Amino acid sequence: MKYWEDMCSKYGFGDGDAVPVEAALVRELYVRTVNLVAERNGSSTRAVCYDRPGCHNSVMIIFVDAVMFGTLTADQVEGKADLPEAAFHTQEPPDGAWNDAVAECADMCLDDYIDVEVKLNPSFREFLEELKADGRSAN
Repeated sequence: MKYWEDMCSKYGFGDGDAVPVEAALVRELYVRTVNLVAERNGSSTRAVCYDRPGCHNSVMIIFVDAVMFGTLTADQVEGKADLPEAAFHTQEPPDGAWNDAVAECADMCLDDYIDVEVKLNPSFREFLEELKADGRSAN
């Protein structure tokens, strides 16, 4: 889980300046998997996606207790809907079963389940043609 620590800190990803393109999808994968393992382990802690507004890391994971987690919708857990204010007041230090779940998930190579495809925007060819037409070099 190469991005886990960054996602758990408001200063992660270089204070939000270096968020990878796949971050939101990776975060969802982490949250879904860790929560499943944490529940199986009997942890009272759960993870929730949080799109933090402002000037710091916007792709965060926050922790809530299992009672609060049970009141959230799937969209809220996955960061697709706003969290209730109460979610920010139920954060608690993770318990031992939670720490075990995170360690177990770290050994699962979860990042291997994400495929990232970076490709050249088709409009780049048009840009080059415009440069040629203007008599300038694109090199």
